[in-house]
Amino acid sequence: MSSPCRFCDTDFIGTDGHLGGRYSADELVKQIKTVAPNLHSSLLPLIVLTGGEPLLQVDQPLLKTLQDGGFYVAIETNGTQSLRGRSPDWITCSPKTEPEKIKIERIDEIKLVYPIQNHLKAKPSDYMRELPKAQSYYLQPMDESHYETGAESTLNSVVEYVKLNPSWAVSIQTHKIMQIP
Repeated sequence: MSSPCRFCDTDFIGTDGHLGGRYSADELVKQIKTVAPNLHSSLLPLIVLTGGEPLLQVDQPLLKTLQDGGFYVAIETNGTQSLRGRSPDWITCSPKTEPEKIKIERIDEIKLVYPIQNHLKAKPSDYMRELPKAQSYYLQPMDESHYETGAESTLNSVVEYVKLNPSWAVSIQTHKIMQIP
C-alpha cells in the first residue's frame, strides 16, 4: 500500500507485514537486537522513530526502554505535538504547517521539503524565516521522479536557495539514490 502523503518517502504496510505486530517496549528492544545483531560498536546504534506523527504514539516509557537498551533515539516529527515530558536524544522537525502551529519545545534540526506546500499562506522565503530556532537547517528537494515534472529543477532551486542563505544546507534522500526501499 502506498503512502497517502505525497511528501512521505515510505510505503506503509501496517502491522501485518514482515515482522509486523504489536510489541511491548521490552519486546521491541529484543526484536530490534534479534534483527540487527551486529549493533555492537563504540557508537550507540541509532533508532529513528518517524511517522505518521510519532509523538501521537511514542511515550516516555518507550523512549527510556530504547535508551536503556543502548540505543540513541531520534524522532522525526512535524512539530505539531508537544514533547509532554518525553526526552528523545535528537529531534528533527519537518514542518508541514504554518510556523505558529508548531508546538514542539525543542528542535535539534529542521528539515524542510521543497517545494514548500502550496496550501501554506506565506511565501517560501518568509515561511523559512519564521520557523523556530534549531541547531541546523536542511532543505531537501522533494523526490519528484514519479511526477510529470523532473526532480532536476527542484534540486537546482534548492541549491540556489542554499547558496544565497548559508544558514541552510542541502539535504538529500540518500536511500533513494542508493535505491534502498
